[in-house]
Amino acid sequence: MTSKGNEYRIAVMDGVDYSAFRDQLMCHAGDLRVAADDKTSVSFGEGEQDMLAGLMRSYDCAVIRSKTRFRQALYDCGRISLIIRAGSGLDNIDLAVAQENNIEVRNTPAANSIAVAEVVQAMALSSGRRLFETVSKLQLYKGKNAHTAVKKGYNACGVEESSATVIGCGSIGKEVASRFLMAEMDLTLYDALMRADDVRRELDKHLRSKGWDYEYIYALETADSLEEAVEGRDLVTIHVPLTEYTKGMIVEKHIKLMNKGATLINTSRQGIVDEQDLYDNLDRIGMYFTDLNIIHEGLAAAAKDRHNHRIVQTPHICANTRQAQIKAAKMAADTVIEFLAQKKGL
Repeated sequence: MTSKGNEYRIAVMDGVDYSAFRDQLMCHAGDLRVAADDKTSVSFGEGEQDMLAGLMRSYDCAVIRSKTRFRQALYDCGRISLIIRAGSGLDNIDLAVAQENNIEVRNTPAANSIAVAEVVQAMALSSGRRLFETVSKLQLYKGKNAHTAVKKGYNACGVEESSATVIGCGSIGKEVASRFLMAEMDLTLYDALMRADDVRRELDKHLRSKGWDYEYIYALETADSLEEAVEGRDLVTIHVPLTEYTKGMIVEKHIKLMNKGATLINTSRQGIVDEQDLYDNLDRIGMYFTDLNIIHEGLAAAAKDRHNHRIVQTPHICANTRQAQIKAAKMAADTVIEFLAQKKGL
């Protein structure tokens, strides 16, 4: 460690919960000499790399969320040895450049898994019950007896015994799957990087760690291909990182394999669902929920149209719960301690 006075200095940025981070760090640091500075009001975008590099020259570690972008600054960060993303995604950090400059990058993917799963569960429940549509119609209705008029023709479907597929069996995917099982949904799991037996084993381990025994109560299926996973499903939800392999993962053929009127949920990353293919096949989709930016002009316009109930967009709030932010900060502090303990043992 090359630090002033052998003290490992940490910049806690980007709105990370500083109090939770500091308390966890001080409680478990032991004889490690560490100091955390509150820089939570500071974040640096793509065009502020020189300013970011200037700040980082005084620190050994940066703890960030999603606003700060580590790109060219990584070439001129001086002594920095560790960047921690308090959350799951790493697309705001150039991993190749970080590796080239011997900067280790870690994240806390499990910190927000419950928060994201709760939003996905809410989306799934609201889609079948047509909550967004009925609330919007009630607000827009101008005549008398609005409740009676909106209720007329209302025909909803609950999630019980409906078919759902969870794509991705990471920490978030497993939390979503556990909630779908408890709702008695006909569930299929698929992960392109795991064999079907391993997917089942991972979920089984996750549920048993919670003290749940689903095996004798609810049916669980696994799929060997993406096509098999989405075919004939009422709901498909995506929980994978954006990589060269997952970009454009969901295209026209997959949309057409789903049941007509199916719900598609994407809270992962923009680019995993081909937006042009989705737009061209909106007549097949019952609802598309996303917590991400929408690039396609037609989809973006539909999301802003109060008369359109098929595209529902939220402003990237899935992980924004108090519990998730505290957990992410504490996990980030634990990551610093683990990193330094490993270095000390070398």
